[in-house]
Amino acid sequence: MDNYELAQTTTDPEVLDELSKNKNSDVRYQVAKNPNTTSETLDYLSKDKDQMVRRWVARNPNTTPETLDYLSKDEVWVIRDGAKSNPNYPNILKRINMFFNKLNNTPIIKKVVSFNQIIPSENMDEEEYNLFLNLATILELESDIVTKETYYKICKELSRPIPRPVLPHGRVL
Repeated sequence: MDNYELAQTTTDPEVLDELSKNKNSDVRYQVAKNPNTTSETLDYLSKDKDQMVRRWVARNPNTTPETLDYLSKDEVWVIRDGAKSNPNYPNILKRINMFFNKLNNTPIIKKVVSFNQIIPSENMDEEEYNLFLNLATILELESDIVTKETYYKICKELSRPIPRPVLPHGRVL
């Protein structure tokens, strides 16, 4: 039996851990997909350079909430989406992300910040995000969201105009 088949069929976590270090990404992908892979091995594979490996780590039922949180910030949207749809993804974050996923594709998100109170930090540019890391509360950092108060501080620090709330019919307050 070759390593690829072994990664698919074995139930031995030690064998899967050893196979997770295999040079062949197809073998590592099968390890990430295997339901007998330990959370420690999945955490290791969550940093794999191959996006198919990370994609299956995000979908594996043994992946920890911490690893899923890490993968929810991956550069590849399919991996972020897979992590957020995993049943182990933190519940409060899941609800917030479900709400903002509907808004993420619209340019209005920053304009409604004061109307909706919070925005996901992934909608900020790099300069805003660096300030967010310095100004945010612990809760904001843990949930990766920004309250309107913190966003206003960021705008002030960057000498940017504070967005005015836009009502659903398009009128600015």
